[in-house]
Amino acid sequence: MDFLFGASFWSTNAALWGIGGIALLLIILWDWRLFLPGLALIQYGVGQILVHRYGVPGQWLAVYFWVIVLAVLILALTPLQMPRPQPSLRSGNPFFRFLIMLLSGVLVYTLQPDIPLPILDVSTARLVLWLVACAFLVMALTDSALFTGIGLLLWFIPLQSLMSVILPLPALIALIGILQLVVALACAFLALAEDEQLAEMQLPATDVTFPDEIEPSAVVTFELGTVRRFLAQRMAGILAVLKRSQ
Repeated sequence: MDFLFGASFWSTNAALWGIGGIALLLIILWDWRLFLPGLALIQYGVGQILVHRYGVPGQWLAVYFWVIVLAVLILALTPLQMPRPQPSLRSGNPFFRFLIMLLSGVLVYTLQPDIPLPILDVSTARLVLWLVACAFLVMALTDSALFTGIGLLLWFIPLQSLMSVILPLPALIALIGILQLVVALACAFLALAEDEQLAEMQLPATDVTFPDEIEPSAVVTFELGTVRRFLAQRMAGILAVLKRSQ
């Protein structure tokens, strides 16, 4: 247990690979119920690496963690307030996303020496670039406000890491935390507005539209029109017979 949660673990490359692997699994599985706690887990792991590798104050780690927890709770409450289930809105299947992540990983681990980051060692710099690639990929594979907020929160994690090591100013850390909360609130509002617009759309009757999604007024109008036409035809026939009999 001391190896898993002590300085001896967070100082090894296994911690870096573990955090990168969590980000990879989240994108492959693509479920907001997994993304939200996964963001908090990634933030905790990155914070521990900053504390044990670069001597970042532990109080900053607490600020990082509780800000991301509050932002995650804001996004988690949004789907619960939606009358419709939140769709995944993803592009491609898990194998397609795995291939994209594999290509991104090859680019990050082969081109990283040409993009040196100050102060950070090579392994940590690769993790930072990997998290940035994962964040942009999440935002690229969806048009949902909820998953866009998840991608932005994931992008804030490497940004905080760079700022805390390169420019360790408490005011800057607080500003980034405020921006995270503002982004979470904005994306939550956009997700709710997006859901209301979907609810007001007139969906055509297709094989993927359930009968309860069709307006009942349209069905009643059609049935009454059929009855009126039927009665009019019968009355016209009766009147024609009466005229002939006279």
